[in-house]
Amino acid sequence: MIPQKNILVVDDEPMICKSCKEILEEDGYRVEYAYSGQEGLKKALGKTFDLFILDYRLPDISGLSFLERVKAEYLKTPVIMISAYSTVDLVIEAMKQGVTDFIPKPFTPNELSCAVTSVLSKKGEEVERIRDREIIDKEAVRRVLLKLNQKP
Repeated sequence: MIPQKNILVVDDEPMICKSCKEILEEDGYRVEYAYSGQEGLKKALGKTFDLFILDYRLPDISGLSFLERVKAEYLKTPVIMISAYSTVDLVIEAMKQGVTDFIPKPFTPNELSCAVTSVLSKKGEEVERIRDREIIDKEAVRRVLLKLNQKP
């Protein structure tokens, strides 16, 4: 039996957190969530997660600040960033900081499920990112830019 993967969703919108939890639990994952960056950091640093799903804009700290803190502890743990404020510059900066994938809001349950499945299936195969984030997955950037161009 394959062990369940643990996912932490950090977003200040309760509906997003609860929807992600419902969608991903149907896919067989264990999901926890936090409504702020500080609450998310407390959970992230207190337990091992296989994936972080992180909103770019949080009420107390930026998603990139959260990312910096968790990547210092969990360099190999993939991160999917979600945001309603998706721009090419933001996507590129997030990828430089170590984001594995980026999902523009609003997203469908299928988009979330596919992104999570894809990221977790590549976890062991991915090129190990170095601490100063010099390696960027160019294919991931291309996929995200295509998603941004498809959004209205």
